[in-house]
Amino acid sequence: MSFRHLTLLAFLLSCALTAGMVLFPFVFFWLFGLEQDVAATVMLRRCGMLFAGIAILLWGARRAKGATQVVFARGMVVMMGGLALLGLTEFIAGRVGPGIFVAGVVEVAFAIGFMPYIRRRF
Repeated sequence: MSFRHLTLLAFLLSCALTAGMVLFPFVFFWLFGLEQDVAATVMLRRCGMLFAGIAILLWGARRAKGATQVVFARGMVVMMGGLALLGLTEFIAGRVGPGIFVAGVVEVAFAIGFMPYIRRRF
């Protein structure tokens, strides 16, 4: 997949996560098998706003070339790979339910998708 298409897809995912986390946090608590309380809801909504910032960065990076493309790809591999590993760790520890694998599959797919761009020569 081209870098442009991959960043646009990641942009759309980030927008959806922002909307979901800010407007419908209960969906994430249900999916991941977590109890919803005030502190968790506040933190989930704040994470949603982080994805809003990531969406804007991805939108701007969609036509990146050279070193900028490599830096964005590296950042996405670290973020998505890290989220997938963290989700697996939390599942093994029994802190989240099997719904975490919905997110994990998407995160791994994006990490793999951005891998070809992390070593590009410019």
